[in-house]
Amino acid sequence: MDIIKTPKLENVQLLDKYNLRNPSKGTLYFATTHLIFVDHEMRKETWILLMHISSVERLPITTTGSPLLVRTKTFQSVFFVIPRERDCHEMHQTLLRLSQPVHIDELYCFHYKSTPDDLPKSAGWNFFDIQTEFQRMNVPNEQWVLCTANKDYELCDTYPSEIYVPARASTAVLLGSASFRSRGRLPALAYLHHNKAAIARCSQPLSGFSARCMEDEQMLDLIRRANPNCGYMYVVDTRPRINAMVNRAAGKGYENEAFYENIKFQFMGIGNIHVMRKSLQKLVETCEQNSPTMSSFFNGLESSGWLKHIKSILDTSWWIACAIESGVSVCVHCSDGWDRTAQVCSLAALCLEPHYRTINGYQALIEKDWLSFGHKFTARCGHIACDGRERSPVFTQLLDCTWQLLRQRPEAFQFNERFLLTLHDHAHACQYGTFVGNCQKDRRDLRLSERTFSLWGYMANHLHEYKNPLYNPKAHPDVLKPDLSAQSIRFWRGMYCRHENGVHPREPLGDLLPAALEHCSALDHHINYLARRISTFKNLLSGRKAEKSKDTTVVNYQNGNVNTVDIETKTDALQIDNKLLYESGGTLSELECANHDHPLKDASLTKPSKIPLITERADDSIPASLAQLDSEVNTVALDWKSIKNVTECSCSTPLDHYSRKHHCWGCGRCVCTRCVCARAPLPALASPRHAPLCAACSPQHLDSPGDTTMKNEQDTFDKSRMVGVDAIHDPKIDKDTIITRNLKLEKKSRVKNGEEKDPDWSYNAIPQELASHVTDFKRNMSECLKEVQAKDKRTVKRISPKVESPVHGECLIACVLKRNGVIEKGKIHKGNLISLVSKFYAKDTKMMKKLEKNLDRCIEMSVRYQEDECKLASLLNDCTNDLMASNKHKVVVNY
Repeated sequence: MDIIKTPKLENVQLLDKYNLRNPSKGTLYFATTHLIFVDHEMRKETWILLMHISSVERLPITTTGSPLLVRTKTFQSVFFVIPRERDCHEMHQTLLRLSQPVHIDELYCFHYKSTPDDLPKSAGWNFFDIQTEFQRMNVPNEQWVLCTANKDYELCDTYPSEIYVPARASTAVLLGSASFRSRGRLPALAYLHHNKAAIARCSQPLSGFSARCMEDEQMLDLIRRANPNCGYMYVVDTRPRINAMVNRAAGKGYENEAFYENIKFQFMGIGNIHVMRKSLQKLVETCEQNSPTMSSFFNGLESSGWLKHIKSILDTSWWIACAIESGVSVCVHCSDGWDRTAQVCSLAALCLEPHYRTINGYQALIEKDWLSFGHKFTARCGHIACDGRERSPVFTQLLDCTWQLLRQRPEAFQFNERFLLTLHDHAHACQYGTFVGNCQKDRRDLRLSERTFSLWGYMANHLHEYKNPLYNPKAHPDVLKPDLSAQSIRFWRGMYCRHENGVHPREPLGDLLPAALEHCSALDHHINYLARRISTFKNLLSGRKAEKSKDTTVVNYQNGNVNTVDIETKTDALQIDNKLLYESGGTLSELECANHDHPLKDASLTKPSKIPLITERADDSIPASLAQLDSEVNTVALDWKSIKNVTECSCSTPLDHYSRKHHCWGCGRCVCTRCVCARAPLPALASPRHAPLCAACSPQHLDSPGDTTMKNEQDTFDKSRMVGVDAIHDPKIDKDTIITRNLKLEKKSRVKNGEEKDPDWSYNAIPQELASHVTDFKRNMSECLKEVQAKDKRTVKRISPKVESPVHGECLIACVLKRNGVIEKGKIHKGNLISLVSKFYAKDTKMMKKLEKNLDRCIEMSVRYQEDECKLASLLNDCTNDLMASNKHKVVVNY
């Protein structure tokens, strides 16, 4: 970049507040996305994403050089001492320019290029849809309908294009209410509970000291009437009353109780963005103290008021949740309705709805209440150079409040602390376009779904990192009641002090439990492998010979050419099953088959003079010698190194509290993400799954015939260290995630020159003899997609009870099956289904027999939904896919 005049600086000191007398000395590098400090002597690297830099401050010059203090939005403070004052000045100016781009097009997301094996740009952008989210709440219905007046953002440019309003609200009422509300943000539905009580949101009225609006009064009355179970409703103003009164002088303010009938008003007292920004600054200063004492830290924490603000947000959210649970609707607003309103509406829904406590549900909550309803992420997170007074930690407070609930009720949440930290960091990093822009209209104008990658796509491909092992969906099936007493609100050390070594436990529970579960899984697969091997050898010893074949190998564990076993020295190692020999009718007596310490057994009979020859022709999966068997068994580590006190990876990468730690299944070592360079099946696992391996344990994997491809992947992987929030990306897609299934229906080519091309259904490894069937199948899929989209304008619908799909999945499956005669008027024709499958899998006779044998069960389970052909098709598809799960050619019908 032309902005970077000096790509590196030598002899730079990095001061640690815990070790001021022995600073690190090394080289400071400028990359296009990161500032990197390398201590060559200690072999330590410090990476700082440029977009994470919040402030750069030059301090008075000292005898050792010019100090420079860099603070980040992830609460990391780095203190550099640069030898020359001129270099310090240039670095200061460069960091200011790179960390605060002037134009939004300069953001990292518009230049970020994913590695070839990562997801396409389209992945994740269609995971969530506001209409689908409201359909989950049974909206539209008799009381609430979809309003099309904001289709082109003419009613309110900071609202989503689809908003839901009372069914009886006329266009005149909507226009009048919008003109009476600040920035046109009229009351709109945010959440509908199963008891028909609703959370609506809006901005403050333009009431001044005496103004009124009949349409706005009618609008609130219609919201009240939309809940037939209660004769009144609440209007919650999240501001302190004094703030609302001051706004009256500017022609704004709050509702006059005399003009609104059957409505109760409540002020809550949450501070504005300026109060929160100053509070966070004091909190950061408290955490930066060099040698904090107990009194200085607690005094600083108290003076910041941060925990008091967190409690006030939770108090308001719980008050709203209690009102909704009791059947009373609530309309919420603050000043403009995009900061405090978003906080309390989403947190109230989090307490009320278990769905929002899942990973997908929480992401949908952010999409609905924050992204769609116009929280100003670019302004509040400081993505580009702008007025510093617009920056405020509003989204950080949402995550902090969520963490408070997660800490109190860990079994109620599917996600863990790492999930919240990842959301926080990526909201500020701009690596993905998900949080760029101030409203939905901004994102559409910037064409982010076409020009940038989605954070949801990346996170869906790493779901295993965000799952909470303590999650139990049955623990809190309804309302989650938090403990909001003063002593229950805690300081979030994992967020605000995560970069400080020594203040975190070396074995955090969030990492320990997943590691233990993974270790148990590895041992279970290994036990199954051993049981299978033992069964094979018992069959060989008992004389049950396998079917012979010319192409099979010879297994000789006693007499042979190069693999001869010495009877006198290797008998014990063979572990011959004497009980099996006796029961199988061998020539040995009962005494000879007894254990060696039998009291009647002569010493001369301790070892048999002859061991039955184990020579059997078997398939290639059986090792041909003891050496090969021993090598196979030892491919899996039984003992794993504990993550306790692991401070550094073998590659010298420091591992702190926030670092993701992995275990190599081959050697059991604890390594960093970068060192888990390969995933390969291990012979000693009774599972085809690809196990994570370090470089030392996968030499044969890299030296295989496809080693060129693997090395290219590794080169790409090493290059990816220079990009991204974590500076690390996995080179492979996890085949177990929802993404690979959804991508089967992705359109690879977007709209070009005003013409929409047919989807490329992207099936791989299709044999040539199936080409004609595949062509017909693709044509049916494309035509059915158009047919379904023409009937149903929703962009997202469930493809099955198991996963989400980016298109109308259930009805799409039904259309394809009906075209092939499988489904007709709610009935399933078994013969036509078998005929359809046999077009692609006729050669796989074993799978076809299995399908024919078990297909009746699938049909019986599916026909319960004869009236809903879409659901019937979905259940039939899931069941048949499960029957074919072991089929290695499962590429066509797996949609």
